[in-house]
Amino acid sequence: MYYPKSQIKTNLNTKGGFLRYVLSKQEYKGYYFETSTGAYYSGKTPQDPPVLELELIPNNSAEYTQLTNQISVNPTKGDPIIDEAYASDKSDLTNNQISFFMLPSSYISSTKIDTTVSPLFPKQSYPVVTDNDYKLGEFQRYFLKKGNEIKFLEISLEDYRKYVNQDKDVMFELYTPIQINWILTGEEKQVYQVNQSIVARAEREQNLPGFTQYFRGKFTQFYK
Repeated sequence: MYYPKSQIKTNLNTKGGFLRYVLSKQEYKGYYFETSTGAYYSGKTPQDPPVLELELIPNNSAEYTQLTNQISVNPTKGDPIIDEAYASDKSDLTNNQISFFMLPSSYISSTKIDTTVSPLFPKQSYPVVTDNDYKLGEFQRYFLKKGNEIKFLEISLEDYRKYVNQDKDVMFELYTPIQINWILTGEEKQVYQVNQSIVARAEREQNLPGFTQYFRGKFTQFYK
């Protein structure tokens, strides 16, 4: 996706109550950019994947826009409302916006806000290997890769299924679910080589740069 610099505003940021994903209708929090046509997309710039189309939250966006348009990018000290927001998080008083997170309640008490529960951030889960797994000599491990960063996280089978099924309770738009087989028993050197090969193949076939390095050479983890 390419836009001339004059046609986009980049590095904008929202802490919620402003934008949502067009497809899932889930609230969006994080960096986004805006085009001259009034379209919104996730990511700091068009070159910051995943670039997903966003839209204003109905029944809320008009009031939000009206409020933020009244506030200067460089507010003048002395205004108690601006001072309160400025003191709470100076970094957000940029890019022509102030998030609902910063605005005092007197500004938003009459605003209609979407009360839909936001999707949860992924949780680290350390696998528990059972006696039956050791009898089989292998078990399954589950991970997530953040879409626009070389970051991996091991998760539970339950959470893995939510991401695969694009459950509304999780941020499936931002993470790629990964499942790999993990060898537990056998000759130690061979176990190391097989697990290393499994991870390398997943990295290559699923376009997961950095996945092999994530394990830091611990390819005999849980070995017995």
